[in-house]
Amino acid sequence: MGSTIAWIALSSMPLGQTGGGVRSWWRNLHGDDSQLDDKHLREMAGTFSRRLHAFCAKQGIPIIEAGSGERKHELAEPHVPKDPTYSGLFLVITGNAPAPIWEVKRNTAGQITEIRHRKNWPFVKHYYFHIMDGEWGHVTIRMCGYPRSVHS
Repeated sequence: MGSTIAWIALSSMPLGQTGGGVRSWWRNLHGDDSQLDDKHLREMAGTFSRRLHAFCAKQGIPIIEAGSGERKHELAEPHVPKDPTYSGLFLVITGNAPAPIWEVKRNTAGQITEIRHRKNWPFVKHYYFHIMDGEWGHVTIRMCGYPRSVHS
């Protein structure tokens, strides 16, 4: 474990790269796209946040809200486990960042006519999962809590 910071980018939602992919992903998850809309996408983000907070509270894992411009790895340093045999999640840092959020358009008959990214990327909650791995050391996985494409 050195002090070198390295980045590895993983694409976690390959179907989420196009509007058609989002529609296919939603159908696989829910069976049909009758409730695929902006409201339900927002609700998924809220559900994820509530479940994550409940999990962390139960496991005694701290969650820290990072302010704009704060360096996440510096916030994590005091929380790095002192036990050299520790392995697993030890901290979650949250912060707002712009993201390409999906927008679902329907016609008056309720049919989906378009699924596209919003023109302006809104600031939405991102999560930084700090994990101690026996082989890799301190690993951070960044994830947007909002169903979206993987470009961030």
